[in-house]
Amino acid sequence: MKVVVACDSFKGTVSSLRICELAERAAGGSCALTAIPIADGGEGTVDCFMYALGPQARRISVEVHDLYMRPVTASFCLCGRTAVLETASVAGLDPNRLQVAQATTYGLGQLILSALDSGARDIIIGLGGSGTNDCGMGMAAALGARFTAADGAEVPLCGEGLAAVDKVDISALDPRLRSCRFRAACDVDNVLYGPKGAAYVFAPQKGADACCVDMLDLGMRRFAEVIRRDFGSDIAHAPGSGAAGGLGSAVKFFLGGELVSGIDLSLDAAGFDAAVKDADLVITGEGCVDSQSLRGKAPYGVARRCEGKRVVCLCGKKGEGCEALLSAGISQIVCINPDGTDYAAAAENCEEYMYRTLKKLISDCE
Repeated sequence: MKVVVACDSFKGTVSSLRICELAERAAGGSCALTAIPIADGGEGTVDCFMYALGPQARRISVEVHDLYMRPVTASFCLCGRTAVLETASVAGLDPNRLQVAQATTYGLGQLILSALDSGARDIIIGLGGSGTNDCGMGMAAALGARFTAADGAEVPLCGEGLAAVDKVDISALDPRLRSCRFRAACDVDNVLYGPKGAAYVFAPQKGADACCVDMLDLGMRRFAEVIRRDFGSDIAHAPGSGAAGGLGSAVKFFLGGELVSGIDLSLDAAGFDAAVKDADLVITGEGCVDSQSLRGKAPYGVARRCEGKRVVCLCGKKGEGCEALLSAGISQIVCINPDGTDYAAAAENCEEYMYRTLKKLISDCE
């Protein structure tokens, strides 16, 4: 029997690389196992590309700023003139400080500058896992853009500064950007604002209450209006423009980039199609599966490439709407946690629960 394991990380508990190690231990040589670390653009994206690209890839570490402008060390993958960056490493959600209106993507712009300095001209940016909602203002400012209010004063480079923006000056953007190819690895298709936009769908997960959500959404509308007024560009309605608090729109407008499926990029780099060609069982998964999983998340991306095969999706939590995966190529959804397990216990014992679940699935198929 041949088994392929390709799981995204269970955020904050177990990485995709670690899941691969647990799968190898669970199989114990009882089957032909191929374990592939994957990511859909969120945390672990750089690690997965480092693994897929092998010795030819280098990890570059730099000192930048996080989403609250605190010093932080972040790294990116460099392979020739291609760099893979991870928004989560510099602007990732901080569970100890959920203040999305004050969060900025400035550190991502610094990371892009470091990639440019290292010779990269084909840059992939994973958008997942952000704690921001600034329409990419911070990123663009680090690259040379200026954002000012009607009185000429510079506005805060965060979500609460969006509504004050009256002038966007891109004349001083780093000229090297024009000779680069940018791809944003995206795991959602939400637009910039409105009921299915960045603020209403994602900001509550980042600490925003109802009033804050309304403020952020209005700010994004205002920001989009300024861009349309002064540049004739609609940044609001393309699928994925609302990814990472509007960072998707910024990649398109300020960097001239394109939004692509993060999971497809990861699977292509790992040679997934060849690995799964004669597989009897494919095991995928992520921490929480729900209705959003159908909008570009890892399990859905894996299932789309496994037509006619048995695909089991592992998770730590079954959220609302997860059953839709069963009509999208997933054969079974399995929660790794024992019934009644609370979050603290699930997080503490995630590796053990993952190992037990993998072992049972593999044993049942022998």
